[in-house]
Amino acid sequence: MAKSKITVRVKMDKRILRRFSMYDTFVKRRAMRSPIIFASLMTAFSVACFLLRHMDGAVMLGCVLLGVGLMLPLAYLLTFLLSVSANAKAQKLPRYVYEVTLTGAEDGIFIRSLGAKEEQLTLKWAQMHAAHRTKGCIYLYAVPTKAFLLPDGQANASPDEVWKMIVDHMPKPKA
Repeated sequence: MAKSKITVRVKMDKRILRRFSMYDTFVKRRAMRSPIIFASLMTAFSVACFLLRHMDGAVMLGCVLLGVGLMLPLAYLLTFLLSVSANAKAQKLPRYVYEVTLTGAEDGIFIRSLGAKEEQLTLKWAQMHAAHRTKGCIYLYAVPTKAFLLPDGQANASPDEVWKMIVDHMPKPKA
């Protein structure tokens, strides 16, 4: 039986934040595309140099191109992961960050922050940007750059019931 009101009291931790950040950056925004293209091009240029190994300096140039092609994308990924860790530390995670209440009403999304400065926000289902369900969490996007994370097991309903509530009330192409 579907609930008419679902409350999710979100306790954020470093793992949840990292998984969301990676999903949002690399899957939704496709930010890893440029580093992969760069690595592919540099690898192709290094292979061309290795094929011309009979020429002076070709092997050395191939090694340099291959090293740069692989190290810069890895440095980008490492910098990204370190910034997520620093963000988690700055937010003093793990801790309860907000409470999301979903209802069947038109303006049925209520968010209450649980920090030192309690704030409340009411959103209409029709104004929600998108919702994505991943293993272990639902990402409810109010706008393309702002999502509320609803981790599995933190609601007063099952993850399937939470997802059904979202799918039933959001405009169809968005969920």
